[in-house]
Amino acid sequence: MMGTKFDAMHAVCFAFGLGLGMGLMFLADPQSGSRRRSMIRDRAGDWAHDAGEFVTTTASDWGHRAQDMAHNMRHAVMG
Repeated sequence: MMGTKFDAMHAVCFAFGLGLGMGLMFLADPQSGSRRRSMIRDRAGDWAHDAGEFVTTTASDWGHRAQDMAHNMRHAVMG
């Protein structure tokens, strides 16, 4: 029983190491590695920009909703 868990852990570690090594080899390839790294950098920048826009838009929307609720509450209390 203990041997099975130990063997499974070794298999998982081996698969992780193999995947990590393949990924590093893919990015460090002398022929196409710089193009791949550039594409990844560009995509990461695009994702960061999109995330920033999402946060800004969502915060603005929540701010407007809060203002509207405050206005409605004032109107309900004051008449």
